[in-house]
Amino acid sequence: GMTTAAVAKRAGVAEGTIYRHFQSKEVIAETVFEGVWDDMCEAIEAALPPRTAPEERLRHFGHVSFGIFLQKPVDAALCNQEHMHWIRTCGLHTLPPGPQRFVALIEEAIRLAQAAGVARPELDPVISAAFMFHGAGHVMERFMRPAPDGTPPLYDPHRFTAAMDAFLNAALFLEGK
Repeated sequence: GMTTAAVAKRAGVAEGTIYRHFQSKEVIAETVFEGVWDDMCEAIEAALPPRTAPEERLRHFGHVSFGIFLQKPVDAALCNQEHMHWIRTCGLHTLPPGPQRFVALIEEAIRLAQAAGVARPELDPVISAAFMFHGAGHVMERFMRPAPDGTPPLYDPHRFTAAMDAFLNAALFLEGK
């Protein structure tokens, strides 16, 4: 439902001015989504333990990420909207730049923990990061939104975060580590 006329009006510029900077309204939307993802990734990066603490960085990745998304619900909704739109239109084999950056942060955390000897070495960081990204997005969509009939969500944010942390810790880390 976004029109260039509405965007121009909201920006306080003539509609033709938009086309000096953007080729289409789709490019405007992509630019907005990429900016939101960049902001989210920067906030997550700032809140994560340092790369010099790879076990803690990976152990806390899900909790920190989800916490940032909860702190910024409008941005989180935009990220989720883009994610679901992208899957419907382009499939799972490629991602737009914003989610690519987020998934790259997960991959890096897995690689660092593997190099430190605390994460399962048999895990492929690319597949594991994609699984975490897409899986968490779908689970959040399914269990944290009210049903169409108004039934409350099945999970509150704290219960969801605890369940996600337990799952990721069991899946990613070596026993006894």
